[in-house]
Amino acid sequence: MRKMKKWIAGGLLAAWIVGAGLLWVGESAYVSGGAEAAAVVIDAGHGGIDPGVTGRLTGVRECDLNLSVALELERLFSQSGLRVAMTRRTGEGLYGPDEPNKKSADMRRRGEIIAGSGADMMISVHMNFIGDARCAGTQVFYRDEAGRELAACIQNAVRTLQPGNRRTAHTGDYFVLKAGSMPSVIVECGFLSNAGDEALLTDEAYRRRLAWHIYDGAMEFLARRQKS
Repeated sequence: MRKMKKWIAGGLLAAWIVGAGLLWVGESAYVSGGAEAAAVVIDAGHGGIDPGVTGRLTGVRECDLNLSVALELERLFSQSGLRVAMTRRTGEGLYGPDEPNKKSADMRRRGEIIAGSGADMMISVHMNFIGDARCAGTQVFYRDEAGRELAACIQNAVRTLQPGNRRTAHTGDYFVLKAGSMPSVIVECGFLSNAGDEALLTDEAYRRRLAWHIYDGAMEFLARRQKS
């Protein structure tokens, strides 16, 4: 892996308690401060009553694609020794059955999970849609200086998968970016309004590759933080 040599080495195995089981981490694990694993909170956008946008050609739901990418990110980060918090791991929304405003309750709960995670960074996964069907490619959004470097690292990493993508990381004033004090980004993985992007994003193997590049950019960000 491209950046792994910058993280912990020496061939020793470490173990962390994750939930009720043990996660064994090899020499590629990133360790914050030499003792405690770094942490990431991953937000799979939408879910439940809110499917997000839908594919122009296939009708695929954004919420399902978001969750697929988010779960792959969880797997990658966990295997590298990071502590991972997820806002959701199923297709259900984050609200109770009696909530009068389920969307507001869902967003409030996401904010609580992000703010209370104690994470070193937050990644929110989304899919894009726009009237111009020519628009394509992943784009990363951030709110402030704390998220700018994380966004740039992820945008650059994704560009190796999408060499024709000329998009740059961009500022955005979104709720999840303001929920916590950690560096936070929204990754708009592609445009479901674009036939080419939709074909790629509905392919599981492509989503796994995209998740790896998002992960790789985030790990580059953590490696830079460790060195500074």
